[in-house]
Amino acid sequence: MARELARAGHAVRLVTMRFTGKPIEEAHVAELRLVGDSVELVEPHVVQFEGRKPGEVLAAEARAFGAQAVVSNAEIVNRAAASMRLDIPVWCDFFGDPMAERQMLAYHALSD
Repeated sequence: MARELARAGHAVRLVTMRFTGKPIEEAHVAELRLVGDSVELVEPHVVQFEGRKPGEVLAAEARAFGAQAVVSNAEIVNRAAASMRLDIPVWCDFFGDPMAERQMLAYHALSD
């Protein structure tokens, strides 16, 4: 989704978080830039949460980037995006089925 937005000419800051069954402690951040026919990650870096919630980290990144909208996917990131309390549009996309995703996450975390 982010690649296609960049290909369409939008400035994109990609913020990803890895879910392992443990509390999330960091986000990976990079700008997406169109270089020729491909989209490349520019200046990737890691942001430590330092006690902040995922929505607080996303909101700080959106403000720093001057975001005009936020697009998220997956249940947990959608919840973080919806909690940002920014005065910009937020698009929360669910790919697949939220219950099937939860079952897969529970299996991966070895937890019901």
